[in-house]
Amino acid sequence: MDNNTVGLLDRIKEINHHYFNVSNDFNIFKILTLEHRETYFCKFIGSLLDPAGLHEAGSLPLELFFKYVLGVDKFSPSLSRVELEELTQNGRRVDMVIYNGSDVYPIEVKISARDGKLQLSDYYDNYFKNKEGKIYYLTPTGRKPSKSSIGDMDISSVRCISFGDLCRWLDALCEYENFAHKDICRQFSLFANDIKERYKMPAEVLNKIFDKNDIENIAAAIAIIGEKDNILKKIEDDFLHKLKKIIESIEYTYDNKKFRYICDYASDLSEDKFRRLKINKADNDREGDLCYVCIDENLYMALGSLAEKNTGWVGSEWAYVLVDGQRFNFKYPGYNAVKFVYGKDNDFDDKMKKAIENLLNNISYSENCGESDMV
Repeated sequence: MDNNTVGLLDRIKEINHHYFNVSNDFNIFKILTLEHRETYFCKFIGSLLDPAGLHEAGSLPLELFFKYVLGVDKFSPSLSRVELEELTQNGRRVDMVIYNGSDVYPIEVKISARDGKLQLSDYYDNYFKNKEGKIYYLTPTGRKPSKSSIGDMDISSVRCISFGDLCRWLDALCEYENFAHKDICRQFSLFANDIKERYKMPAEVLNKIFDKNDIENIAAAIAIIGEKDNILKKIEDDFLHKLKKIIESIEYTYDNKKFRYICDYASDLSEDKFRRLKINKADNDREGDLCYVCIDENLYMALGSLAEKNTGWVGSEWAYVLVDGQRFNFKYPGYNAVKFVYGKDNDFDDKMKKAIENLLNNISYSENCGESDMV
């Protein structure tokens, strides 16, 4: 590898280290992994915005939300209400919708989920078919929605808002002496700020690559991009190799005897391109494997069994196996996934082993059809 590529990787490594070590404080929202659960993320915000909510602060949170997040001065407390997961005429669900008299403010929240095809365009047609209005698009960094989401819709009909706006709203709310829920709101503000900082990383990496239009930096980046598929394949192969060793080390008890799981590469299952490892129990006297480790079309890890009489998946998405509050996503392998594959942290490995052990122990399959159900 040439010195320019090594130098660029060293600089990006510094950025990566900074953004994946933003905050390790005890935070209830981080523990509950709300970053990956946009519905619950919105439920918390919605509970604060509801003038009749249990916060007993009346319309104050909503009024401040209009000012600091939506950037709207017109507010009538008695004419306001907040709806979550509101169903549109074409069957879509909008994360949050605020009504203020005859005005409506649909809000779509995107953290890690992808935009749906024509998603914002459909929202606009639902709420503003015969009048002007804006769709509010809330993301960690205030980024623009994808072209596939807006379709032919005028981008000026979308207002991009960020988690920074959320933090300013919560900070303003906590300044009120009589507001009784400052601690929980400050935790949420810190949580939202951590997410915002992590999602700023790609922009900083881009700035570093194009810093001073350095030709060698840009050429090194292009060389790395050219090896993207090979890099991801290498990470995937190394992950499966390590995972196989972990699964083979897990013991379980059957009929007062100790057994270990049997795990092998699924080369004989090549007709199913998603299956990577097959897992069985040493005491299994039934035909077929207990379950498979798969990588589906989105490259998310999954663990489940293909039912004999069912063409669909039965099982639990690997994405929901949490280790230190992090999911494993092999479309965009993050710091913790790489840490697991290549790191020397025995404590982290032990936590991963425990997560896999719990997952395997919760698998039961029907004597009638061989399905695997997650308990």
